[in-house]
Amino acid sequence: MLLQWGLTRQTAFPCIFHYLFQLDASVCLGECKKTEKVLLQHEKVSLQNSNHSVITIGIQVRDTAAKTAPEHFHCVNSLMSHYRGVGRSVILLLVAVNPAMQEHYKTVYGSRLLLPAGRPRRPQVVSDRGSDTPRHREDLMFIDKIAMQDAARDVYLLSLTDIQVISARSGFGLLGAMSKLSRHHIVYRLTRNEMRNCSAHLEGDPMEFLVHGWSGI
Repeated sequence: MLLQWGLTRQTAFPCIFHYLFQLDASVCLGECKKTEKVLLQHEKVSLQNSNHSVITIGIQVRDTAAKTAPEHFHCVNSLMSHYRGVGRSVILLLVAVNPAMQEHYKTVYGSRLLLPAGRPRRPQVVSDRGSDTPRHREDLMFIDKIAMQDAARDVYLLSLTDIQVISARSGFGLLGAMSKLSRHHIVYRLTRNEMRNCSAHLEGDPMEFLVHGWSGI
């Protein structure tokens, strides 16, 4: 049936996702729009185009307490070394909850690293509603709303990058990667302390595993 509709295992999920969901304008405002603008300049250019001088890499870290993500950036550094070696510039996008991690890698990579909010900032998360302090229903609904907006923003920005380096045990990272409208996804899923030379496998992890194992398609 999917093939009859012109869909493949690579395109079925992103097409259905974008058919069902449209990004509300309130999700990406201010500094997010600046980040979006940089990524959109390069988002529609294929990695196979030798004239494409800029590669964007989205990095998603699930660990909310960690201040560094050595496995993610070991992979990223190997990719940066490869692409810079063939004359391409690399722009990074970091999606992580811990502001200390954002600050650390912003210091390391400087202007080459983008943040969803433009500066180190802890996004709102739904678990924030679990405070010991009693809250009114309206307050809880507000927390949920902001948490969903921050999550939607981060998923959207991840989907604009050429390559995604994400935490293996994270549906959030995979959603950002797999919602990219592309026939050619390049995704690296990393477990903790998994030091991989990702430049040795420029095609990323097998797409058949990612699509079938995660979305069930």
